[in-house]
Amino acid sequence: MHQSRLAKTAHMATKIAGFKTQLKTATKEAVDKLINDAIFGADNGEGEIQKGASGSAAGRTANAWNTGGAVNGKETIDYALMCLCLGACSGEAPKPCDEKGTAPVDRAGIAGNAKTGYDAVRKLCPKAITAPVEAAEIRQAIADIRRKIKLNANVGYLGFYAATGCNCSSGSGI
Repeated sequence: MHQSRLAKTAHMATKIAGFKTQLKTATKEAVDKLINDAIFGADNGEGEIQKGASGSAAGRTANAWNTGGAVNGKETIDYALMCLCLGACSGEAPKPCDEKGTAPVDRAGIAGNAKTGYDAVRKLCPKAITAPVEAAEIRQAIADIRRKIKLNANVGYLGFYAATGCNCSSGSGI
């Protein structure tokens, strides 16, 4: 048991050392690539989901998020947002991304075209504000997100939790 913990600690120490090295060499361009990779699975551009018909089959598949949104071995934020923000097909109408409404399509209605779903989710995003963000606004945004976390079996979920997966079968999805 202690050896297992020691092994995990050694692994974490190695990861931390790697992060420290990355931080030393971090430039705006490098950070932008890391952020883009986390969101889209590509260090520039919008990844497979935005390529439409020319993208990989996994990137075009609307239900790819049911397997964790893994496209080319990466679980990206764009697929997670679709799982959270698109309405369910079994009658649930969660509004985790915008309290004023849901996307104009649901998971069933995007008919195998993930780009359609992603574009609908993007339209829910507020327009960028050019004024500096105040600390009170950040605290309010964090409080708003915390209010949207729902507990199910002592596990917190951002959005509406119906059951495991996000595959559009009856009663499943977030």
